[in-house]
Amino acid sequence: MKVIVNILFILLALPVTAIKLEKSKWICRVSSSATDTIIFINNRHFLYYSSEIDFTTKGYYIMRGNIVQLIEKDDSHDEDNKKNGYYRDSFKLSNNKLYLICSEELVNKKWRKLRFKHIIFYKLSCK
Repeated sequence: MKVIVNILFILLALPVTAIKLEKSKWICRVSSSATDTIIFINNRHFLYYSSEIDFTTKGYYIMRGNIVQLIEKDDSHDEDNKKNGYYRDSFKLSNNKLYLICSEELVNKKWRKLRFKHIIFYKLSCK
C-alpha cells in the first residue's frame, strides 16, 4: 500500500506540460489597426482570420510536444487564377504564446519554405 501511495505522489508531482488548444482563441497584432486571430475549434480543426484583408481560412492542426502545426487550404481567388493554395505553419508553444518558427507552401507536391516575420500569438481565452 505504501508503494502505491508513493507512486501516486510522484505522478501527481510531475509537471504537466500538455496544454489543450481546443476552444481557445489566440491573437497577433500585425499592424496598428489589424490583428490576426486563430481559433482552435476542437482537437483537430481551426479557423484563421486576418482582419487586414478580412478573410478567414480553415484547416486542421497537429500538436507534437510543444510544436503546433497548422495546415490550411487557401481557397481560390481571382487574383491567383482561381488556384487553391496549401500552407503549413509551425509554431512553438511556450508560456501561453505561439511563436511562428516555419512557414511553407505546397508547390509541385513538395513543401517549400517561405519567408516570414517572427510573429507571436497570445492566448486570449478558453471556453
